[in-house]
Order: sequence, then C-alpha cells, then structure tokens
Amino acid sequence: MARPKLKFATFNLYNLQLPEEPMYHGNTYTVDQYEKKIAWTAEMLKRIDADIIGFQELWHPDALLDAFDSAGIKNDYNLATKFFNRSIGTALAVKKDHKLVSSFWLKYFPNERL
Repeated sequence: MARPKLKFATFNLYNLQLPEEPMYHGNTYTVDQYEKKIAWTAEMLKRIDADIIGFQELWHPDALLDAFDSAGIKNDYNLATKFFNRSIGTALAVKKDHKLVSSFWLKYFPNERL
C-alpha cells in the first residue's frame, strides 16, 4: 500500500504587515496596498494547498490570519505565529488533519549543534 504524501511549502511573504504599521525605515502599507497584498497572498495560499507551510517576513500575525481568512482556509490550518514587537519574524501553518504538537522560536542559532 502506498504511503500518503505529505506536501511542504515555504512562502516568503515579502514584509506582510498590517496597514499603517511601521516596517523597515518607517515604511507602511496603505489600506488599499494591504488589501491588495492580502488578496494576492490568499490566492497563492489556495494554489499552494500544502500540508505544512513555513512563512518568512511576517511582521504581524493578524496579517497572516487575514490572508488565511480571505483564502477561505482559516479553519483548515493551525497556525504557529508570534508577534515580534516591531520586528520581522516567521510562522508555520499545519493542516488540521496533522498534529501541531508545539512551537518555539530561536532568535539566534546556538554555536553547538542541536
């Protein structure tokens, strides 16, 4: 019997941030820019349809939640996100038919091997 396939993806969000909230050098998105970015991100999420998605360049977890909601897949995934307080971060999405046991973030990689 064939083993079920597990599909992984990585997604660089290219500075996904809430509107009017600062990013690098004080740059912000207008509400219109944000809505367009959420719509594009939502479309990509629907196309990816992966079991596990790793995200880079996330400024605020609520922006990622908005994208999942816009894609209509918010209830299909468990999200591991963290607010980094005006700093860029990462996130993980795991389809609910898989178990997300725990999550933690490393700010710096240790010198010794894990």
